[in-house]
Amino acid sequence: MNIRPYMAGTHDDAAIAELLAAIYPRRPRESAEQVASFLELMMGAEFKRHLVVEDGEALIARLTLTTPWWAAKDALMLLFLQVHPAHRGKGIGRRLYKRAQEELKGRPYSEFTAKIYDDDTGSVQFATRRGLKPIMGFASSELDLSTPLSAEALAYVEGLSGQGIRFMDGHQLKAEFPDDWQHRWWRLNEFIGADVPSVDPWVEQPFEDFVKKRLAGPTFDLACWQFAMADNELIGLTGLRPSKGEPTAAGISLTGVVRTYRRRGVARALKVQSARMAQGRGIHRIVTENESANPMLALNLSLGFRIVHTESLYRGPIYPTD
Repeated sequence: MNIRPYMAGTHDDAAIAELLAAIYPRRPRESAEQVASFLELMMGAEFKRHLVVEDGEALIARLTLTTPWWAAKDALMLLFLQVHPAHRGKGIGRRLYKRAQEELKGRPYSEFTAKIYDDDTGSVQFATRRGLKPIMGFASSELDLSTPLSAEALAYVEGLSGQGIRFMDGHQLKAEFPDDWQHRWWRLNEFIGADVPSVDPWVEQPFEDFVKKRLAGPTFDLACWQFAMADNELIGLTGLRPSKGEPTAAGISLTGVVRTYRRRGVARALKVQSARMAQGRGIHRIVTENESANPMLALNLSLGFRIVHTESLYRGPIYPTD
């Protein structure tokens, strides 16, 4: 086995996409372009390392270390350590974990954070033996779009339209506000992001970073974003992230409504609009993830989403003392 640095723009991107598909078969399949784009976003992080493991010509594992993009916890390091199911039990994970610790020696980081499927007992045991503990639970759910949306669901949109709430997609937003559509979107994103459940404090994202990171990438499409507006101000949004590797699947990037308009059915109507758009472009399933206690999970389930797996966020010391 050979551990070496990840090489951007090579066959590594496609090989990592295949690795992720083998480990997470229910997630929308990523393309090589999506893998490259995600890793490229991390290039501006305060610290990052991307390593892969080869067995002959096959890429069988990868390690990514990066500082978080959503929080200002200076001592925190995100850990992505993934080993192909067919190659587990060979000590690869132990070698990569030790390598991660070595990479961070002498640096100002003290905690690892990683997400692990709750039913992946091997990974759960691997993490807990190294002092990582679950600190937040999540549920991934999936909506089957193979059948038409119900008349009841569509009525939510019409009902709110009669109350002075307008709905539009990203193209319409840009056409109606050509001079400041990006700033309007950014301001709404900041209002909503501050209320997303998290174990770490929200950090405001500069406008320039928002444009570069949110309004770009291989899956960004203005038509895949739906907005709600009242009194000439944006009050809610939801966005889909189509899969390049699986064109009939998409993930939800973010859904949210400003506080003064919550509990009025706006988020439900936005999701219905989004599902209708998705069906029109041949998307057969939508996958999303919610913090287990987030009311958005209950909303999704009421719309027909079904939970396909649960996972937990683990956190613990990079260098255990006991």
